[in-house]
Amino acid sequence: IEQIIVYYRAAADGTVDHDNMLYAGPWSSIPMAGETRPSMTSPAPLHKAQRYSAEVTGVTEALVDYFIFARDIYGNETRSNISHVWVGESGGGSGSSVSWIPEAPSVDDTIVITVDASIGGNLHWGVNGWNAPIPAYWPTGTFDWGDGEAVETPLIGSGPYTITIGPFDDPTQPVSVIDFVIHFSDGSWDNNSGYDYHILLTGGPDTYVMDGALDPISEEIATVGGYGLWAHFNGVRLYVATASAGIGEPTLKDHFIFAAISPGTLVLHPWAKDGSIAQWSCYLGGENGTGWCGWFDCDVAAPQSAMNPDPAGVIEGTFDVAAQFGAIPDTVWLVACGYGTGDGAPLSWQVPHASGSFPGDIEAIEYAPFPLNDPMTIPAENMPDRIGLFAYPNPFNSAITISVGEGLRPSRVEIFDINGKRVRGFEGSRVRGRTTSADNRTPITEFVWQPDESIGSGVYLVRATIGDEEITKRVVYLR
Repeated sequence: IEQIIVYYRAAADGTVDHDNMLYAGPWSSIPMAGETRPSMTSPAPLHKAQRYSAEVTGVTEALVDYFIFARDIYGNETRSNISHVWVGESGGGSGSSVSWIPEAPSVDDTIVITVDASIGGNLHWGVNGWNAPIPAYWPTGTFDWGDGEAVETPLIGSGPYTITIGPFDDPTQPVSVIDFVIHFSDGSWDNNSGYDYHILLTGGPDTYVMDGALDPISEEIATVGGYGLWAHFNGVRLYVATASAGIGEPTLKDHFIFAAISPGTLVLHPWAKDGSIAQWSCYLGGENGTGWCGWFDCDVAAPQSAMNPDPAGVIEGTFDVAAQFGAIPDTVWLVACGYGTGDGAPLSWQVPHASGSFPGDIEAIEYAPFPLNDPMTIPAENMPDRIGLFAYPNPFNSAITISVGEGLRPSRVEIFDINGKRVRGFEGSRVRGRTTSADNRTPITEFVWQPDESIGSGVYLVRATIGDEEITKRVVYLR
């Protein structure tokens, strides 16, 4: 890291509206200082980033917009989304904690949210990636926030405070995710350190929202240099997303997501860009100059897509998998990439990391696998010769299958909780597939994890070690 700066400004009207989401306008700035903090995990991490911080002074009784800008020694630059915080003499958000039961609710459950704080207020909430819930879901006292994204419901009690919402079983608005923050009576907010709170519901259809904002139900496949690739499959439609080709970027780029059952031989890029790419089945393209996006080579009627004109948003889309491929395959292979806008423009970035033989091209081994069914049934012709860490199903509630594809068996597979505590390791394995020069199949080493009663719901990290390389994947356990 060469430089990290926090930019901030006081909002004149004290409310979050469209103007607060724009990067344009005057900002104050403070350089952030880095420090190395000792690791508390066992085993210790091989690499650890510094923690950066800065203190903003001289602002009180005001709503503050802020974002972080960072540049590395190679000239790569990125900036965060714009976040907001109320700064006052005292605030209910300070020191508050939020929880809910059941921890893994279904659409048929009522959910009790508890806010342990010294001051009351309202639950500020929406559904399916911040969309206002229909009135049928409103508890007594709920009122519309007026932005189409949220409503507010008064918290009950005198500390800790509670509110009961649900069930969410009305067919006119299927719900997969509850999104919320706490809006305290003194004007302060608890937004989970900028990440908001999200409750994933089971037992109902997953709804994707085409608004240029990342759907919280999606799974991160990989990130490289500030660019990401996300996906989710709801049994019918495949959702994919990557960084927006927003028209505000200093360097104009066109962004793409390519999908294939089996990436084919190298062919010329479809938008006359420089280099080649392994043959795709369909792809989503976003144009920086106009803010337009859409699907190509999609055989289904009316595939969905949207792009945020702000670089902080995403380009996203969905399509009917069976309609596109004739059946639901076991795995879809995905890659996201960006090029300059002109004809012949070179490859600027790709996710996952480049690993092929031809710089500037995107080869079959550079696509990432995204399992739709049991990865053990992937046929050899659909499996490029590459490392792959699979975990299916994800999220899971009883057992999860973990499999590693490589030319060698993994030396170890371990599972850690979100705090870095090791909760399980594997030594026994069974291998499926052959490793002969005749068919060049990649073997799969498979493990099954069935958490015992001591393991609670939450996010866990699966780490496979193969020689000197480690691969990590996040999984979610719902008891």
